[in-house]
Amino acid sequence: MNNKYIETVKSLINDIRNEKNLPDNIEYFIQLIEDRHLNYESSEDDIAIFSNMIPEEIIRGLGLNPIWCLGGSLDIGDKYFDLFPRDVDPVVLSSYGMYMEKKIPGIIAFQNDSYRKLAWLIKEQECEIFTLDMPAIKDMNQSSEIYKQNVWTLVKDLEKKYKRQLLPYKLFKAHHDIQHIRNLMKKLIELQTSKGIFSSQLLHFILSSYYCTNDLVEYARNLESVLNQTWCTYEKRISLGIVGSPLFFPNSKIFKITQDLGVEIDFMFNENNMFLSGYDLTECNDVKAMIGCIVEYYFNYNLIPHNIREDVSYQKYLSHLDGVIYHVLKGQISYDYDYIKLEEALELPIIRLETDYNKEDVEQIKIRLEAFIEMVSGLKAV
Repeated sequence: MNNKYIETVKSLINDIRNEKNLPDNIEYFIQLIEDRHLNYESSEDDIAIFSNMIPEEIIRGLGLNPIWCLGGSLDIGDKYFDLFPRDVDPVVLSSYGMYMEKKIPGIIAFQNDSYRKLAWLIKEQECEIFTLDMPAIKDMNQSSEIYKQNVWTLVKDLEKKYKRQLLPYKLFKAHHDIQHIRNLMKKLIELQTSKGIFSSQLLHFILSSYYCTNDLVEYARNLESVLNQTWCTYEKRISLGIVGSPLFFPNSKIFKITQDLGVEIDFMFNENNMFLSGYDLTECNDVKAMIGCIVEYYFNYNLIPHNIREDVSYQKYLSHLDGVIYHVLKGQISYDYDYIKLEEALELPIIRLETDYNKEDVEQIKIRLEAFIEMVSGLKAV
């Protein structure tokens, strides 16, 4: 593995251990990060996942371990720069680097042409990749049915590959465990928003560790432990939130910058859709109906840009904040469609920050954020 990437992960873990206000069980979350990012050992049930638009319930219901390749650092993919154009989505390049450290079977959702190219590059390495075609336009009447059929085809392919059947009770349990964790994550962010119990970098670290666990029950138990600890409320100067392009570990640059400026981000939209309404599988008669219900949920309520909803779904969670940072990774222009709608809908200050995984723009971002924070503070004082 790339030495720069190892150093980055170790440095971030060290930062977390030096935090002043840590949960008693922080070592559990650190161990998850270390095991996945530094000491990964594959098993026959591991499968690489390149998008959170691939319903996780199906993967876990089949008894497979999702190994998320969602980006977060160019260090791990720097030796593959020559395979990609200079303006490629950094998530694609970073995900490719993460995957090439593992070379296990994987699933790629075709969210854009870059992911189609990514699937081709991986197949060139003689690795086994399943693909999921995504509807290009949500407004088409048939898009939802196309998505359902494509997911059902994926399920059949996975059943054939792993010689196992997706049984209703296993799918239901996976659904139950995932929904439970989403609800706990929501409570954790609400606690942070109301009390400011610890740093935004620590909150991001704990939420990111979800993508490193294979044991959902144990993970939920540890999240509950964090929620049940006694936390002190501190007086906050201003309350900021961050949305837009998802921030996957080890990409914590924005959190470190705001902390240097003496401000914490109290709200962050987690890429695991935890703030969106749930769904009920109890009235479904068979696995296909259950999958249809799950897919309908992902299709109607996810915030992946190619499926933007006319009302930006998370705006109701932002109205109580003093200001919002809209984060856009270079190359992910599709997120700007959400930004335009959010800027029109929200009656509070919002700043668009376009950045990369590199550190070259840290000072520029710091200057812009410092000015934004001063403006927000001035408006709040009025």
